[in-house]
Amino acid sequence: MKIFIVIISGFVYTTLLGQIKADPLPFQGKWSKTSGSAPQYLNGTLVNFANFGFTRSQYDFKPDSTYIFHSESKQSSNAYILTDEEGRYLVVNNELTIAPEKCVAKMLDANGALKETRVITSGKRYYTWQMVYFEGIDETQFVLTAAQENFIDGGFSANNAYPNSFMYGNKTEPEWQFPAEQNSND
Repeated sequence: MKIFIVIISGFVYTTLLGQIKADPLPFQGKWSKTSGSAPQYLNGTLVNFANFGFTRSQYDFKPDSTYIFHSESKQSSNAYILTDEEGRYLVVNNELTIAPEKCVAKMLDANGALKETRVITSGKRYYTWQMVYFEGIDETQFVLTAAQENFIDGGFSANNAYPNSFMYGNKTEPEWQFPAEQNSND
């Protein structure tokens, strides 16, 4: 018996005895995480513009192999940084490649007034992915393992069982101060 698995445009195609079955990838949809970290400096210069303080982040993987990413970092009582990225993704077995096409970071005050905008240029990001069920919290998490931390995902999660990984859940929707829809007009 031969089974072939091919992934095309966000669907897993499995063939068994000449029949083809298309199933959506298990991570399609919205996956979020919340984290806190200290500012990151290199030789006295701030090198991590968005991922410090309190950060909410969310990927939305679409069936057509596109994705959007939105994050909101609270720097202080009067300073937020929003990061919005969109692009394409490719899956081959348990490898995920994220290819950004557009990424913008905006600094806002607590009332939503724009203070600064930066266009972020970043290359492709490479991960291995897996779905992991955590019985204690009754949640399946989307675990992305990478060679290094990055601007979008921020720092690695603190779970020692999954080193060098970012862990996203889909059980709760982040409570955004500035939802992505409000900030899409660049």
